[in-house]
Amino acid sequence: MRDIGVQNILQGKTIKKPRWGNKDFKFSRLIRCSKCGYSIAAEIKKEKYVYYHCVGESSCRRKYVREEVLEKQFSEILGNLHLDDEVLGWAREALHKSLSDQQKEHKEAIDGLRAEYDSIDAKIKVVYGDKIDGVISNGVFNKTYKELIAEQSRISHNIKRFENSRTSYIDEGIRILEFISDAQTAFESRDVSGRRDLLNLCLSNLIWDDGKIIASYRKPFNMLIKTRDAVAESEATGGGITLKNEKWWARQDSNLRPNRYERFALTN
Repeated sequence: MRDIGVQNILQGKTIKKPRWGNKDFKFSRLIRCSKCGYSIAAEIKKEKYVYYHCVGESSCRRKYVREEVLEKQFSEILGNLHLDDEVLGWAREALHKSLSDQQKEHKEAIDGLRAEYDSIDAKIKVVYGDKIDGVISNGVFNKTYKELIAEQSRISHNIKRFENSRTSYIDEGIRILEFISDAQTAFESRDVSGRRDLLNLCLSNLIWDDGKIIASYRKPFNMLIKTRDAVAESEATGGGITLKNEKWWARQDSNLRPNRYERFALTN
């Protein structure tokens, strides 16, 4: 699922539609049986009705559920993503803070890379001097020079990546906020492939339990739901809750700075 990209999924763009046989089944291979762990598959009955069932143990196979029933369950699960204005306001504030932090860290990283680049420039000058003075042979010079130039090229590439990615992950965060309060409608309006993309984007650990779907929300949706529920509980009990210091949107970019951000999960 990461190949498609967060923004493409939120915008309803898909690259490839899954097909099994001659039929697109909406939820095939997304769900596992809670009892035996096998996948839930679909089949057509009476040439028009799609039913889902476990393909594992014989005792599990006996339970069949119409596709429309599962569709309604998924719609209700995504409908639970709705956030009230208070939590949305907190999320937007946290996103602004995240942008500020990210820009600061990228500037520090770029400054460090440029310092490395300049240091290699100094080494190249020394190598040239050694060659002119006859301290090193042409073979040693050529080998060392190529290694230094290759390192400078790598550093330049990383600098460019930092500069180009300064706001890209924030754009995804904005789209998440635009999407989250209308996830149910978005799901119901998508085609087969688009619905699968949204489910993979928002949910994980999809479990089939006697025809009922049990799912967990992926990050950052789970954090937003947790915050929403904490606010509701606080209001019900008259307690207080601090929201502003929590980070709901943090993405890791392994090509830039490993382990700094926890990337928004799309992996199935």
